[in-house]
Amino acid sequence: MPVRTIMILSFLAVLVGTLTTACSKSDGDALGLSSKGLVGCTQDSDCSPMGFCGADGFCQAECRVALDCGEEGAFVCLEYHCVPSCTEKSQCTEEQICHPKGYCSEPECEQDEDCFALSEDFECEGGLCIMPAVKLTDWECQYRTPEECNDYKWVDFCADRACLEHGWRYSCNPVGTCQDNKEVDLGEIDESKHASAYAGVWGAVLTTAVRNKGLPMVPYQDTVSTHLMLVRIQQEGEGFVTHSYLCNLWIDNFNADKDEINNSLARMQVPLAYIRNVAILEHRVEQAPEMAPGAIMETSRFWEARGIKLDDIENEELCTMKKIDDGHPDCDKVWDQDLDGKFSMTTNMTGLLEAEIYSNQKWSSQFNLEVIDENHLMSIADTTNAQFQLGGVPDTMVAPSFTTQAHVDADRSYFRLKRLDEAATCADVLEEAGMQLTGTGETEAIPEEWYRYLRFTMHLQGPWTDPDSEEKFYLEDKPWEKD
Repeated sequence: MPVRTIMILSFLAVLVGTLTTACSKSDGDALGLSSKGLVGCTQDSDCSPMGFCGADGFCQAECRVALDCGEEGAFVCLEYHCVPSCTEKSQCTEEQICHPKGYCSEPECEQDEDCFALSEDFECEGGLCIMPAVKLTDWECQYRTPEECNDYKWVDFCADRACLEHGWRYSCNPVGTCQDNKEVDLGEIDESKHASAYAGVWGAVLTTAVRNKGLPMVPYQDTVSTHLMLVRIQQEGEGFVTHSYLCNLWIDNFNADKDEINNSLARMQVPLAYIRNVAILEHRVEQAPEMAPGAIMETSRFWEARGIKLDDIENEELCTMKKIDDGHPDCDKVWDQDLDGKFSMTTNMTGLLEAEIYSNQKWSSQFNLEVIDENHLMSIADTTNAQFQLGGVPDTMVAPSFTTQAHVDADRSYFRLKRLDEAATCADVLEEAGMQLTGTGETEAIPEEWYRYLRFTMHLQGPWTDPDSEEKFYLEDKPWEKD
């Protein structure tokens, strides 16, 4: 995240709330093997889902995309291996098929029963398990079984992340492309139970405000992370479960006294590779109340690790720079989760000062949702966060130690949801938040003078009073577009 001075920036390249910055040293030689955090292995499954076990006993990847394999069109990248490509079966052996993704492979099935381990809805066609009732798209995804997803403490359908930008009706087919399921799975709807009223697709904003201490020259620095999410709520008997997919994330420094964003010196940018490779959040409500204004319900707490593989996220420790130097086994769990070929998770500092920061993190979230009306829910965000920077380029920007705590103004960290159409996409969520897509595929926030209405209040819509004209307005009218 951005800061006000060079010294502060070296410590504030930290994503707080749901995100953090940190990773490996960059001075001198490149990081080495297990002592520098690479994952040891004896078989490919030790590296799943992001690599294979190399001859040197460490997880690695020959490629991430086909272009990494050399001559264009001659190879495709399959499970991080370069394999010959094909366009028709005659280019493969008699026992193989030419997979729709352009490589020779063994058949997945010979009869429908061979596909039932995936689902009894699948059929065997041309050696592939497919679901004939759905339409395959051209959007690629990397299919993972529920067991592979659970190994990383992710939801069973973690492979769908590559498809959910387009809406909750899409999922990742075993063929490796997104499929259109025609409708959103909202669970077993029982209208006799209160929980049914909450089922649907929602847009959400989650803000996490913190105060960093122990910084040089200044007593503290306030920062806020803002997450825009596409949320599905499924009924589960008397309760429901929320699954929140991250559409966009950005970080700001702010002045709490004036409620002003202060990114004058630099700001921390979160790469799309980071956003697309974090977990889908999952929160449960066991007993949903009647959907009436003022109704309150507590969710379960969700834990997530980023840039490190932890079996017990709540209780296991993260890797630190000192542990890397000491060859501590905690750092053997660090992995390139954002698939950018660099250590752990990467964020970028831009502005007057520039840096690349690597980090590992664990955080959790829990909410006490309040019903505003049938289309709006809100809650103070109860979050925990621990993170360590593990390195960066240049290394003068790396903060080896700091302390962070929830901001004293508790209502600066909140979770707000607005009901959307079931076909809603991430683009719809961005539009609701007053953002627009740019020609580069990135997003551009609303003018900063409107931040105080969107990010520092529990109010959902208004009416607000303009401090200059004293006219009243509603956020949903997007008054910044009328200036």
